[in-house]
Amino acid sequence: MPVENLLTPDYLRRVSWRPPAESSEEGIAEELANLGARQWQIELVAPLIAEAFQNPQPLPAKESKAAPAAPAPDTTP
Repeated sequence: MPVENLLTPDYLRRVSWRPPAESSEEGIAEELANLGARQWQIELVAPLIAEAFQNPQPLPAKESKAAPAAPAPDTTP
């Protein structure tokens, strides 16, 4: 399911770029409610957003943009 079906992308941006002083689930839920999120949306995403704030994971390493490898030569007789 696309994330924009769960929460208005603007609400997620606002909470992410200006997080509440309390980054707990309750603090996130309150901020989302202030922005206009519906209760069912808050119940689904507030725990996930709070977890991301409290236990951030590093971004995966970028893959190099090297030229694609040439195919192996055909060695069939």
